Amino acid sequence: MSAKSRQLTQRDESYPRETLKPLHCLIFILPMLVFFHWGTRYYRMGLLAEHSLRRVLSYFGGTALYLPPLAVISVLLGQHLIKRDRWELRLRVLGGMAVESVVLIVPLIALSYITTRAFMTAVEPESAGHLGSILVGVGGGIYEEFVFHLLAIGIIMLIFVDGLSL
Repeated sequence: MSAKSRQLTQRDESYPRETLKPLHCLIFILPMLVFFHWGTRYYRMGLLAEHSLRRVLSYFGGTALYLPPLAVISVLLGQHLIKRDRWELRLRVLGGMAVESVVLIVPLIALSYITTRAFMTAVEPESAGHLGSILVGVGGGIYEEFVFHLLAIGIIMLIFVDGLSL
């Protein structure tokens, strides 16, 4: 094996490259996806979230609540199959993703606390509670990434790179 091919193999198995693999992403977000859909269903904000979700889905011709998580799972599994990646999970990668997430979420929680305290006297915040805030954050994070980063950027890349050869 030449030095060049060893370097390419090592680069393909680096932590940043591994975190981009669809199977790792799916396994990492699956518990959060279940938590979000279970939580909005059984938490007191469930009716509002369910009504809003049905309204958004109706724009696309569907109203079944299982469609959004099914779309996320299907797209990630489809990407995995198209890339022909191995069906191999690396626990160090999933652990690293978890540590990375915790490290990056702490400043956001602190900032949220500070801004909530600063503006609480000006506007009475909606009383969703801590679980409601966590559900909104988890669901919003998953679906924002899915819609805007995965789909929108994928479509833009398809048009400009594959279609226009830029």
